[in-house]
Amino acid sequence: MGFAYAPRIFLIFHLIPIPPLQFLLRLAVVLWVWIGMVKAVKQALDYHSTMRAVGVTIIGAFINGIAISVLAVLLGAGPETAP
Repeated sequence: MGFAYAPRIFLIFHLIPIPPLQFLLRLAVVLWVWIGMVKAVKQALDYHSTMRAVGVTIIGAFINGIAISVLAVLLGAGPETAP
């Protein structure tokens, strides 16, 4: 999974102040990382089906999102509201 996350280094270019370029860069990196994760899961778990690895990564992302949301609420890091 470490190699799958390696393309995130390109997010440093997210500092370029051109919003459409930022969006395209972020989308490309997210897809690149996800494809790497699918390949890593398929290899590590010895799956013969790519769709099974896709399902595992989607379920993992969903669980990760819930865990991060719960932690954000517990630590008070949620969206700020105007007074």
